[in-house]
This record gives sequence, C-alpha cells and structure tokens, in this order.
Amino acid sequence: MEIRKLQKNDKDQFSLLMKKFYQYAGEPCPTDDKLQILLEKALNKEVNFVFLGAFLANELVGIISITFAESSYKVSRFAWCDDLYVEESHRGKEIGTKLMQQAVVIAKKNHCASIMLGVGEKETNSQTFYKKLGFVDMKCKLMSCEL
Repeated sequence: MEIRKLQKNDKDQFSLLMKKFYQYAGEPCPTDDKLQILLEKALNKEVNFVFLGAFLANELVGIISITFAESSYKVSRFAWCDDLYVEESHRGKEIGTKLMQQAVVIAKKNHCASIMLGVGEKETNSQTFYKKLGFVDMKCKLMSCEL
C-alpha cells in the first residue's frame, strides 16, 4: 500500500471515491466541476489544505483531507482532519489507521500542536477507531452556519 498526497492525475479516481464518500455520509454530492476545484485547491502549495490517498495496486481506496490553521484559544497551530473514508470492500485492512498515521506525520511537519476532527454522535465505530489512535472527546460541541 502507498499513502501519498493526491496528484493531478488522480482526479478521476478522486471524483469516484468522493462520490462514494458523500453517498456514505448521506450528503448531496457536488458536481464533477466542484470536485475538480476541490482537488486543485489541495494541489495548490499556497493553500493550507492537502488530500492524502491510500493506493493499492494504483487504485485509490482511501482518502483523508487535512487543513492547517491557527488557534487563538490554544495559541498554537493545529490540523483539522476531515473526510476520512475507506472503500467499503477494503475496510478492516488498517488503511484508515495508516492514513491517520500519515496525517500525524504531515501535521508535525507543519508545526501543528494537535489534530482535531469531527465524528458523528451516532458513529460509535468511528469514535472507537479514533480513540484507539489517541483521540479524546472534547468538552465542546461543533456548530456550523451555512453562508
């Protein structure tokens, strides 16, 4: 298995896997154009955002996004990991663990003091997975406002 940053030539596999991710998450899937823009942002070295992919025999089977930001509350840099998804037929093969481990390596290289992520309140399997990797419950609730 190879874990690496996505590249421009991964766009077709990226679009297919993201469509499966959105279906799994129960969210409407963006258009192919919007998915292409998303990948282009991740490829832009000026943007604090990357996508990592897990490849088996050159097939993209897992993905995670990492965004870097500053916390005024913690007075430190942090990474926000999102969209961790592994193709259903490849689950249970440590792919998600390896993606998260590589996310930690990249976060450290980017001088982050911590990694944060969101997980559904009812997604107990995902919560258990993250806790095994050292994540702990935060004493806050994530909220959002559509603009």
